Amino acid sequence: MMKVLSIEGLMIKEVTDVSLEISQNQGQFELKIKATGFALAAGWSKPTLELRSYDFPPVDGIYEFDFKGQAPEGRMSNALEKMLAHYRWTNYPKDLKGVRIHAGENSILKML
Repeated sequence: MMKVLSIEGLMIKEVTDVSLEISQNQGQFELKIKATGFALAAGWSKPTLELRSYDFPPVDGIYEFDFKGQAPEGRMSNALEKMLAHYRWTNYPKDLKGVRIHAGENSILKML
């Protein structure tokens, strides 16, 4: 079955793995977040991790991200597309205890 869509910034279907790495460069700490998963169809591009906005820091220290991508224009097949997104967070909050990556059908929590 083929679908016709032209939509940007959709959540990918499923997140399958999340890794975190902390490094220090010239006195600044950086958290590298890597997420892998699957989009709804072949041809997706521009995978991104978008930090959700907060008026106040999360009480539990868990910061949340949405795993998004750009759907292909025109017809899409039902074949899943593997996606990989990176996020570099320089001088992340001191209260950070972990991150939760959200996709369309699931989420993964990864603690520091």
